[in-house]
Amino acid sequence: PARLGEIVDRHGRILAATSRSHSLFVDPSRIDDNSQIASLLAEPLGLHAEQLAERIETHQDRQFLWVKRHLSVEEVDRIFTLELPQGVWGFREEFVRVYPQGVLAAHVLGWRNIDGIPQAGVERTLNHLLQGTDGKRQLVRDSRGYVIEVLEPVTKPPQHGETVWLTLDAEIQRAVETRLNK
Repeated sequence: PARLGEIVDRHGRILAATSRSHSLFVDPSRIDDNSQIASLLAEPLGLHAEQLAERIETHQDRQFLWVKRHLSVEEVDRIFTLELPQGVWGFREEFVRVYPQGVLAAHVLGWRNIDGIPQAGVERTLNHLLQGTDGKRQLVRDSRGYVIEVLEPVTKPPQHGETVWLTLDAEIQRAVETRLNK
């Protein structure tokens, strides 16, 4: 996937950026004991074991189910310490949008949902510049779906999104918002 471009103020201060995060998934079709897996995962992720077991049960015919997306580093470390059966779980690396200045100029910047789809503001209006173009990779898989070869001549790297410079000045914006909040 292509990395979203940054949104910066007139002096280059970052207002919106993209970082990587891990998201946990399971393969419900390969899970024999839903309650066991759910109870192992629930505590380190702050989830309810019964609700997770029920979700896994209702998706037993699927091969992919998100358990929790955009995990913290601590949550990822806790998952690695668990003795989970091989082949029923995994991590996917995803991009997540972050706003280092907090809510500063949020009314102008807008936001993106958990899937990275722009919902409002500059994020939505200038998405055609920010989003870039995903790369492509052709793979050869075996009958179980495992990658056995990457065909390099067919690989196309992603074109990352462009940086969008706004005329907005973060310091002036912060001063105005501070004054309005007094």
